[in-house]
Amino acid sequence: MGDGRDDSHSRGLSGLWGAGRAKDRRKAKLRDLEIAGRPAVLVWNKRIWSCAEPACPAKTWTEQNEFALPRKSMTERARADGARRVGEDNDSV
Repeated sequence: MGDGRDDSHSRGLSGLWGAGRAKDRRKAKLRDLEIAGRPAVLVWNKRIWSCAEPACPAKTWTEQNEFALPRKSMTERARADGARRVGEDNDSV
C-alpha cells in the first residue's frame, strides 16, 4: 500500500499513455486474516487515476494491488487461508 508517495500505478495500461493524474480516492473495506482470534478488516484508500490524453483508451482507472483482486471483499491471503481450512482441515468457514 505504501505511504501515498508511490506513483507506480499512475501510468495505467502499462504506461503506454504517460503519467496519469490522481483524480480521487475510494475506500475499500477488505476482510483479512484474524488477529488474535478477532476479525480484521483492512481499509484501503484506493486512488482513482485519470488520463487527459485524448488517445487514452481508459479515461479513468482504479489503483490495483496483488493483495486484493478488483471487486473482491477479502484479501488474497484470507481467501487462500479459507480455501486451505476447507480443503486440508475439513473446516466450515
